[in-house]
Amino acid sequence: MHSPVLLFSDIDHLVVKHNNLIDAKTQLSEVENKIVSLAIVLTRLYDKNTDQDMKIDSTIRIYASDYMKTYDVGITAAYNALNDAMDALYERSFTMPASDGTLTDYRWLQSKAKSEKEKISEGYVQFAFSDKAVELITQLENGNFTTYGIERISRLKGSYSGRIYELIIKYKNTEADKSTHLRTTKIFELETFRELLGIESHEYRKKQQPDVTRMDNFKEKVIDKSLEIINLESDITATANYHRTGRSITGISFSFEFKKDYVPSFMRDEKNSTGEMRTVGDETKQPKGKDKKKPDGAPALPTVKNDAEHLGTDLRKEDLQGQDNAFALELGDALKVVPKTFAAAMEISEAMYKQYQDAGGDLSIKELLERSVDSGKQPNAYVSLQVFELRQKAKEA
Repeated sequence: MHSPVLLFSDIDHLVVKHNNLIDAKTQLSEVENKIVSLAIVLTRLYDKNTDQDMKIDSTIRIYASDYMKTYDVGITAAYNALNDAMDALYERSFTMPASDGTLTDYRWLQSKAKSEKEKISEGYVQFAFSDKAVELITQLENGNFTTYGIERISRLKGSYSGRIYELIIKYKNTEADKSTHLRTTKIFELETFRELLGIESHEYRKKQQPDVTRMDNFKEKVIDKSLEIINLESDITATANYHRTGRSITGISFSFEFKKDYVPSFMRDEKNSTGEMRTVGDETKQPKGKDKKKPDGAPALPTVKNDAEHLGTDLRKEDLQGQDNAFALELGDALKVVPKTFAAAMEISEAMYKQYQDAGGDLSIKELLERSVDSGKQPNAYVSLQVFELRQKAKEA
């Protein structure tokens, strides 16, 4: 059974997972992980919209239009991604200790179906999470869960960037170092970390020693590439720390900080200035009122409060458009009016400019600001892209 759930295109809806699910070993692809994240958002929205009659553990329907709007892809690409990923997702499992400590495999889904609509715009997939997955999405006590905004992962491409972001963001509430202001994850044992990312046992291995990770290849293709994407597209800046036993690297941790100048994509998108409201599956339906009760037995989700450190929130653009929020920002010869909250986003941080200089960049901050305006990109994002291109050129030289 399916009922529409309200989504707002100008809200960074929260993905909420039990930490045991974050720590589970799984092999989800980029698209499969994004489908799961969107489904979790829908279940949370059900809990907020008490006039809906869909139980959190009943069938969830995701339309191609919802995937398109959430992850900013074309409708055909969204339709193909959903349909191509569902068969694989149905076969996927995650591995974690059972109550007695035995490592146990659990399926993500217990059922699946695809639409047979002729119009791509009306296409959808629907599925039900397995009982264990439902438990790890809904039964979240004692603060043992991780939250992040779905917008924060919406532009993370590739096999590993979204998963690495998730493993890092679990440690968002750890105490920051007083001198560097960086937070640091635990040290992941190298082989365990490979399993957490779903890397096959034969991948990134030395030919002569098939049980030893080929670190140069692993760093370049998995770690460095993923961190480039995370640092460019998400709300954090992260670096990898490698830990040795003797001469061999046996562990990895990540140090990170939240970007003070991060602006969600829905706030940067001038075409989406009205904050449209939409529903999953049927954009003509409206809420039926707030006096209907949630079905008996429907699991309750915890209320997740906004975090001061740029976590995923239910913030709307209207909250930023109050009195005195206009801010005139001078960029070279241009004068750009932006919301006051965005002022910091139109600057280049010292840390980012240092990365640019270390990579061989020779433009001044003023020149970079002017070029970022011409490119239409947020300044730090523009400079991060320049750093990536400079490093690529250095490798090819």
